[in-house]
Amino acid sequence: MMIKLERFEVIKNEVECAFNQALDKVKELSLSNYILFIGNGEYMDSLEKDPKYNPHTIDDRTWFYKDETRLIFLSQFLNGFYSFNGENEVKDDSFRINLEFMVYSHIWESFSFLDKMYRLAHLANGEDYVWKVQIPEMGKHDFIRNEIKEYFIKQDLNFGAIIPKAFHSQLRNAFAHSQYGIDVDNERINLANYKGESWTIKEISTNDWSERFAYSIWMSFLLLKIVADRRKSLIDDFGTDTFSVQIPSKDKKTTLNVDVVYTKERDYFHYK
Repeated sequence: MMIKLERFEVIKNEVECAFNQALDKVKELSLSNYILFIGNGEYMDSLEKDPKYNPHTIDDRTWFYKDETRLIFLSQFLNGFYSFNGENEVKDDSFRINLEFMVYSHIWESFSFLDKMYRLAHLANGEDYVWKVQIPEMGKHDFIRNEIKEYFIKQDLNFGAIIPKAFHSQLRNAFAHSQYGIDVDNERINLANYKGESWTIKEISTNDWSERFAYSIWMSFLLLKIVADRRKSLIDDFGTDTFSVQIPSKDKKTTLNVDVVYTKERDYFHYK
């Protein structure tokens, strides 16, 4: 059998608590970094040679609209396949599992998702805001393990334990190269990319797969939703719409203290 409703909700709550724990840690360490994170601070290469603008921007709309469509898709996927409709469990179905492999692979290859998880992990570790995250085209397994998971572990944050429950590069690669076979009758997924190494697996039960998928889709969905909710409650939480943040100067030689303003009606940050 696939996942039961009670377990699906437990995983959701576990991931939600982990995000709130990490975000609260960032907020505690540096309000500037917290605002930059939920305000989508980005380095814009297109502004690098423009003498009038600093390429260290706040609330770049490009990523905002890309994330918006992803949030809608994930919400529709969850409602379509995991609404449970009065049932206690979601039964095995090869059509849905194929779609889940596609969604799973997209999540763990997404530059937007990995960018945010990297920033969150390093900010929770007390580091400066990274304006331009370098994500490798290849070798994302090492990037996820060494540059994201290990930094959550350093601070004893819950994502250090959650990421291994979600991510396994062999599963992502199996889908990418069509090296898997779904055996619904025997409740397992056979993996043709098994090489015999200690970290690889020959097969995974549909129940274990559904757990990894649930952790992954909740991470992707709740990362966007929780940040969006925190933006909208920002003025009520702090009693102001104006916040001081630190950004590098255009030549990157000094740090500037500047004010950013959040407009709740437009859900938008801008430099004052």
